[in-house]
Amino acid sequence: MQIRRFWFHTIGISVVSAVLLAVSVALVSATGALAFEQKDADLAGATQARTFSGVLTDAHCGARHSSKSHLSAGDCARMCLTQGATWALVDGEKLYTLKGDSPVLDKLAGERITVIGTLEGRTIQIQSVEPQDR
Repeated sequence: MQIRRFWFHTIGISVVSAVLLAVSVALVSATGALAFEQKDADLAGATQARTFSGVLTDAHCGARHSSKSHLSAGDCARMCLTQGATWALVDGEKLYTLKGDSPVLDKLAGERITVIGTLEGRTIQIQSVEPQDR
């Protein structure tokens, strides 16, 4: 009787272990597949033009221009650009640097704009820039 009980326990433990191992492998495989799928979706989204809206500023000051300078947001952004900063778009808490030469940017500094472009990391490659309707 003792020997039978031993074998039932051994087989039971083996079955439970095999099932837990199979579930663990399936979970790891599914997580990996989802991670690769998300990465592919991000890469595909990076090559497609998207629309971004926000305030045109510089990457140095972002949304917070110094009040000590007594300059408007646009004038401060233009001044920072002469000192080596790059154009940026502030959308809420997000700050995107803008890449591409657009003569419209200087005219719209400090204003709300709409940018169409491709996103690469935190940089938007500009295709077009328009002022937002007020």
